[in-house]
Amino acid sequence: MLSLLLLLLGPSACASGQRRRQSTGPGPISGALFGVTKGMSIDVYVAIGESRTFRFDERTFESMSVRFTAPFDTVVSHAEGADTYEAASKLFVGITRIQGTPPQFPAGLVATVSFAEGTDMANVRIDYTNPQETYIEVGEEHDAITCSGEGAAFLVLSGDSETEQDLRLFTTQAEPPRGASLAFSRPIGGLVDVPATFLASSGEVVSAFGAPASYKIGWGVFEEPNLLPTAAIFSTLTFAEPLSLALLAVSNGTAVDGYEYEPLDVQH
Repeated sequence: MLSLLLLLLGPSACASGQRRRQSTGPGPISGALFGVTKGMSIDVYVAIGESRTFRFDERTFESMSVRFTAPFDTVVSHAEGADTYEAASKLFVGITRIQGTPPQFPAGLVATVSFAEGTDMANVRIDYTNPQETYIEVGEEHDAITCSGEGAAFLVLSGDSETEQDLRLFTTQAEPPRGASLAFSRPIGGLVDVPATFLASSGEVVSAFGAPASYKIGWGVFEEPNLLPTAAIFSTLTFAEPLSLALLAVSNGTAVDGYEYEPLDVQH
């Protein structure tokens, strides 16, 4: 992925939850840990920034750990020079460097985790409920980044072009969300185009709506059970100019509607 922008939503996003140590250094940072399923494996990504909207590689990390809802088979680390450690249960894996100076691993794709044949990958996901086993460490001056709160979600824009971006949604809830909206700092007419309907990579037909004078675009699935796919590409956005953080308005209409139709408002 050449570009990867994240918008963190919900009261906890991935910057709070249970603290693993007391912070004595700079103010809080934001981050996300998510997986994209490809066949019998999951690509695990780490992203870290200094606000609720950020490019994925604004910061480096020292260690991370991720727990899954089903046991895995093998792990391939993409963090150069890192050591991996696995639980005997094969439910969680960590990446760090055990000896030497504290590592500074780049964010992005950090691991590919493969599962045994016969595993129902439709029911395998990252388990965000345990902050001791799903977290990101960026250094002694910061708290660990965890995603253990209820209702946390993040939208991910990615692509090889600065003007054409794929949109994915991730959430810490077990149930899929009902809908999502993305707000902009200018009216969408002449700024960004999206297809009225889009066949998601997971098979759902996702509808988009938003008038040219509107500052936001919404997405939903009108066929029962009316659930928006998570982790799958569900829309493509084509911008009239290179995408920048300044074009996104996280606190002015960007939201995710949860399974019970409860709004997950953006937090600053």
